[in-house]
Amino acid sequence: MGHVIGKKGASILSIKESCKAEILIGGERGPLDKVIIIGPIKEVRKAEAMIRGRMS
Repeated sequence: MGHVIGKKGASILSIKESCKAEILIGGERGPLDKVIIIGPIKEVRKAEAMIRGRMS
């Protein structure tokens, strides 16, 4: 999950800004490996694709 978040959160912040979506990663809202994306469906799909790309 660290490669998705990036150093000091840089990667996940970049994805958030690019997609105009809210991205929540585990912690208080669930298991550490769970990702929640909130926003318009087009932006959610874009964020999901970017996150999956970082995971592979």
